[in-house]
Amino acid sequence: MPSPEGLRRRLEREAELNRRSMNAEIISRLESSFRRQETDELIIEAINRTLKALGISNDPRTWSPEMRAWAAQQPGLLGLSRYLPEAQPSENPTESASTDKEEDSK
Repeated sequence: MPSPEGLRRRLEREAELNRRSMNAEIISRLESSFRRQETDELIIEAINRTLKALGISNDPRTWSPEMRAWAAQQPGLLGLSRYLPEAQPSENPTESASTDKEEDSK
């Protein structure tokens, strides 16, 4: 993690490159981080709804090895999945969630 002084120098350089004051640079970067967070939340919601519509648990721990292998190839999917509600640790992750294997058997 950068030191406060190193961070300040970096902000000064970026503010100068972007022709902004330090304050305007800080505000711009904060607004950008909030927009990214909102976008991530929308993506998570879309993933959650899609998985639910397909009858697949949104908890990666319940997925078959094939499903996990596929998801691992999708940029960011497993990283985003940790924010899904059912992905929180529980004693028995399959207790309340259907799996993709159950869906395959239908």
